[in-house]
Amino acid sequence: PSLEQQPDEQCIPYFIRLYQGEYLAGILAGLHTKQGRIGDVASMPVPETVRCINAFTMGARRVDPQAEVTVYWVGSWDDVDKETLAAWTLIDTVGVDVINSHQDRPYVQQVAEQRGVDYFAYQDPILGASSHDLAMLACDWSIVYQEILQDYQQGQLRDLYWAGITEGAVDLSDYSSAVRDDEKQLIEQAKQEIRDGHTVFSGLIRDNQGRVRCAQDESISDAVLTQLDWFVEGVRIYE
Repeated sequence: PSLEQQPDEQCIPYFIRLYQGEYLAGILAGLHTKQGRIGDVASMPVPETVRCINAFTMGARRVDPQAEVTVYWVGSWDDVDKETLAAWTLIDTVGVDVINSHQDRPYVQQVAEQRGVDYFAYQDPILGASSHDLAMLACDWSIVYQEILQDYQQGQLRDLYWAGITEGAVDLSDYSSAVRDDEKQLIEQAKQEIRDGHTVFSGLIRDNQGRVRCAQDESISDAVLTQLDWFVEGVRIYE
């Protein structure tokens, strides 16, 4: 699938800034890749997925400026055959040594475990004791639900409530034994920067065609992020 084939994503007024968690995961991926080749098995090319891929890539390139993230679109949120093929292809053909995914089921992680490739769990622990399961992207939706209920009771629903690290709605947790203390400290530093007001999508940002999308002294607004349809430098689409 391509971005042009997908309808515009409708903005969800109450949501979680998943991309902040992906940014943290990207930092860890950049620290653990040995050849700068990272894979991402992606579902649908909608703004939410694009945001997460971009943030993940920016996190990786924060610690490894030459790192590349190769994206393999499967066109589904849950397809064991396509996701398994995507994982095998990224590992065997592209040669990635860290792999990420944004899917409903852990098919990609299972392949990565079989091949001894590092990966990330999404929302639920996968294999727990495995050193290849680097960390888990965890979300606390109760924070969002609480805001919805409070706003509803007050008769004032917001146009956009986007909870993230600052609100405690998203985090990187359950680190494997392969993650060193100094690496955890780098993740904590990035989290504190966000709590202090740093925006992931700020500073000089180029897309993967070389075009400047954000100047050094600028940041990308939430209005633009909710409709994001381009990829940052370092993203490569597998074809």
